[in-house]
Amino acid sequence: MDNPPPPDRQINSIPYPRTSLLTEERLFDPSTGLPSISRLTKHLQDEGRLDERCALRLVELARNIFEREPNILVVQRPVTIVADIHGQFYDLLTILAAGGDPAKTRYLFLGDYVDRGQFECECIFLLFALKIKYPNNINLLRGNHETRQMTKAFQFKLECEKKYCSKALYNACMNAFDALPICAHVDSRFLCMHAGISPDIQTLADIANLDRFKETPHSGPLCDLLWSDPSEDFDTVSDAQPNFKANNVRGCSLPICAHVDSRFLCMHAGISPDIQTLADIANLDRFKETPHSGPLCDLLWSDPSEDFDTVSDAQPNFKANNVRGCSYFFSYYACRDFLLRNNLLSIIRGHEVQKDGVRWFRKSSRTNFPVVISLFSAPNYCDTYNNVAAILKISPDQKLSVIHIQPHGHPFVLPNYENGFQLGERCVVYFATQLLLSFLNMYSPDELAADDGRMDKTGMELLNKKKLIESMEQAYGQVKKTNNIALNLRGLTPSYKAYKELLARPDVKALVHEAEKGRIKDYDQALQLDQIFERRPST
Repeated sequence: MDNPPPPDRQINSIPYPRTSLLTEERLFDPSTGLPSISRLTKHLQDEGRLDERCALRLVELARNIFEREPNILVVQRPVTIVADIHGQFYDLLTILAAGGDPAKTRYLFLGDYVDRGQFECECIFLLFALKIKYPNNINLLRGNHETRQMTKAFQFKLECEKKYCSKALYNACMNAFDALPICAHVDSRFLCMHAGISPDIQTLADIANLDRFKETPHSGPLCDLLWSDPSEDFDTVSDAQPNFKANNVRGCSLPICAHVDSRFLCMHAGISPDIQTLADIANLDRFKETPHSGPLCDLLWSDPSEDFDTVSDAQPNFKANNVRGCSYFFSYYACRDFLLRNNLLSIIRGHEVQKDGVRWFRKSSRTNFPVVISLFSAPNYCDTYNNVAAILKISPDQKLSVIHIQPHGHPFVLPNYENGFQLGERCVVYFATQLLLSFLNMYSPDELAADDGRMDKTGMELLNKKKLIESMEQAYGQVKKTNNIALNLRGLTPSYKAYKELLARPDVKALVHEAEKGRIKDYDQALQLDQIFERRPST
């Protein structure tokens, strides 16, 4: 049972946190082995924690389900799609209330459940419990933060250690993250993943054949699905296919083909931007005068480009993603062609904060529907962005509707999950060292010396103590300064260790100086500063 709140609390309007741990016996129904969602939600909402055995059982049960699922989940409509949550547990409760009862509503989550927010364990426990209780309604995909590298660089590993003093819980979560599916094929029309497409993925079969049960690598198709972004010129480039240029030599474009030895495709001239598969050629109407444009013309008239033998082997529709430090920026053309190849309408992704919660990218000229939809479900991201979040509902009649989510208040958490005793001890030591130094600074080394100018034993001891206290004052002062900056930056900063390394960079120092003054007040400023922390660590 919880201990009653002390009678002398100064602010009784703030709910008293739960003091008892939620055990297996209280969480799991002995007859079904399923968790009580209402009991877990209430306990976590009141800042309660689970005992380690209960938490490990919850994570292991969820992992067992994930391991049996394919790389690409098949999800039918109606469905509610939720993107990045990032440890914002109290906003997750708002999302579930707005999206519909999970017992009766099908959900698809696009990853990034941890890091940035201060209630990451709570998000994981609730989502995993929902998966165990309603496995057919709750679909969870992996995000780029569901990795050992990112959870060490940011806060999730630290949160497991501080809240639960448990390396076993952290390791169990990492094993569960390794098993999370990576994509979902929704309503036979949409492909959903955390980030985007890859130059190494041409078809859905390529995704289905990936080995996902591992730490996300620094390159390759698995990395790209969790890390890539649309290019900056995604909405503005011409609709013309850049891999095919007008043939000014011939005056018009392209013959019918032969498939030789199951390995060679033979035709009079060349390929066409309107032909993706051999089936496209087989379905052409060839019994007519060759037209001046189109696939039949191209097969009979096209030529290799002048730079055919000299261009880079890299796919021009994918450019190196210098913002993330890995993966690619993918172009409109790359998406358009991928959708056409796989008979899809659009890609639905998360991965990037959106000021209004959702961004509808450029429409395809073929379908008049956006080729990419970016969704973001963490309102007032990092307690700094002042953005609105969104979730996307696909109805039984195939209509799409957006529900916007406003931020919900949450309990205050000190930087790096420091508790009140640690904060108090640090403050006392810091101010005590300042007080002692003020006394010791009253005497110069000359005044501590004896009449003959040499330092006696007492003087040497005082001088050494002064140096020791000075080093302590500097160390505690640096922690105080860093924590004060972290309070201003809130969830923008990574872990304390990674943050100290970043502070050595001049560009970070300049932006952090603004944060020290409390000037990070709007979406654009937060976005500018956060780009530094969005980059994937090199190790």
